[in-house]
Amino acid sequence: MSNSLERRKKHGFSLLELLMVIMIVGIIMTIVIPMYSSKIKQERLKEAITTIAKIRQKNVEFKKENGYFAFDISQLNMQLDSKYFVYAVTDSTIEATTTKEFGKEGAKVVYCLPNGPWKTSGEKNIIDTAWLP
Repeated sequence: MSNSLERRKKHGFSLLELLMVIMIVGIIMTIVIPMYSSKIKQERLKEAITTIAKIRQKNVEFKKENGYFAFDISQLNMQLDSKYFVYAVTDSTIEATTTKEFGKEGAKVVYCLPNGPWKTSGEKNIIDTAWLP
């Protein structure tokens, strides 16, 4: 028995012990990575919600001056530089469409004028409706 203990001390961990550690790390990573990815998407979505609120305010002002909502974002004279979204305005909605940098391209956050509701469209599982106001 003392021979096997001495041999074990000299050679380090057994293959079984290493496999167990790798398996535990793998299980932890399968839990943590999706949670982290979801949190990142939530934070990026806050940008769209804030920008849509600003566009909405500008559009309400535009309607007071012109009698109708803007049907194109260029009518609002806003500088919209975003890495994660492309914004568009119609006469009844404000849309933020995700770019590749968001994670996946083509999902939309839609705000219906004048007072909501918020909706999502496009590919599912990219933007959770629970994240919307």
